[in-house]
Amino acid sequence: MESLGSSVSLLEELLPKLQALLSGSNSHQPSVLDWCGSLGYTSIRLANKIPNARFTVLDLPHVLERTRVRIADAGLSDRVGTLPCDLCDPSFHLQERYDAVVMIHTIREWSAEEVTRFFTHIHDALVPSGGVFINMA
Repeated sequence: MESLGSSVSLLEELLPKLQALLSGSNSHQPSVLDWCGSLGYTSIRLANKIPNARFTVLDLPHVLERTRVRIADAGLSDRVGTLPCDLCDPSFHLQERYDAVVMIHTIREWSAEEVTRFFTHIHDALVPSGGVFINMA
């Protein structure tokens, strides 16, 4: 599990970059995909700092059961959603378009082939001016 201290400083570093990207968004309400977002810590913190954006936490269905509770407890169910999926399922495909994708503490867990496949999906789901924020620490 990630330590709270490192996550807080990481989010402080990420926040201005993400805000700058989203402020240039052409969409009415910018959207951010929290890739393998686990219990939604990142999305909840970012949603509290970026009130005009909506967030989607992508992870395994059984993980997102607890995530939905955390999101509701934070009072953010109207702006933070979940996307249950199994990334190993070959039929996986992102249906929605996103202004940004946040990947924190996730890539190191996957093979090079899987990461290549994920980035293909992410590329296809990004709006033209979208961005990907990665942290592998």
